Amino acid sequence: MIVCGVPMLYMELAVGQFVGRGPIAALGSLCPLLKGTGLGSVVVSFFMSTYYCVIIAYGVYYFFTSFKPHHPWVDCTNRWNTENCWIPRLKEDNISRPYNSQTPAEEFFHIKVLQISKGIEDFGTLRWELVACLLCAWVLVYFGLWKSIKSSAKVRYLTATLPFILIIVFLAKSLTLEGAQLGMKYFFQPKWELLGDAKV
Repeated sequence: MIVCGVPMLYMELAVGQFVGRGPIAALGSLCPLLKGTGLGSVVVSFFMSTYYCVIIAYGVYYFFTSFKPHHPWVDCTNRWNTENCWIPRLKEDNISRPYNSQTPAEEFFHIKVLQISKGIEDFGTLRWELVACLLCAWVLVYFGLWKSIKSSAKVRYLTATLPFILIIVFLAKSLTLEGAQLGMKYFFQPKWELLGDAKV
């Protein structure tokens, strides 16, 4: 990313500013052989936006599910949970994770949200909840781009500062919890020998 992606981004920005054209025609005006490169990058951006909207749809689904009085990703008492469902209790038990087990959150995502089929030959059905969440995500994208960035200046103040405020609030809350000193010690004393391990 740093070696290849960032220099190419700066090159594309510099070429676009030099020739005074957008992303589709910038490289083509310098070298006619590269006319399709700009269009290809726009097509790739389109496909990436569809992929990211699916991830936003999962977030919207979790957002609406979190309004229920009982969160379904907390315990193994739901109808979709399997016998491999395992709740880690670090305070009560000192056991390792059983083989082939999943936490309730993993089972909620894989079994309830995605409803992954048995194989590629089984397409499954459309989930109306996820379709509605995907439509909601695309509506959010549309209204974000509707009147350009200039009209959303007030929203930018909120979206730029709110994550930092939330991080500070979560940090303050986590420092008051039991065992915070151990967590901070673990965070600030890295294990340098693990950097040589390819699995990490």
